[in-house]
Amino acid sequence: MTVTEKAAYLKGVVSMLKLEENSDEAKVLNVLVDTIDEMAQSIAELEAQLDLTNEQLDAVADVLDDLEAYVYRDYDVDC
Repeated sequence: MTVTEKAAYLKGVVSMLKLEENSDEAKVLNVLVDTIDEMAQSIAELEAQLDLTNEQLDAVADVLDDLEAYVYRDYDVDC
């Protein structure tokens, strides 16, 4: 279960509680759930950006490996 899914589940559980809508407890829980939901969305976005960055870094590493092989192809490794 992802963080986003857990936040959605928590939101559903809190909405099923039989709390008076204007009670202090309901207000606090709603603020907490909204905060957790926003944090989960931010985490999901950061994970997506990290995945993209890792893919790009792997591509750069592959190109550098090719470049290194090309540059050092004529040198004797035993020197």
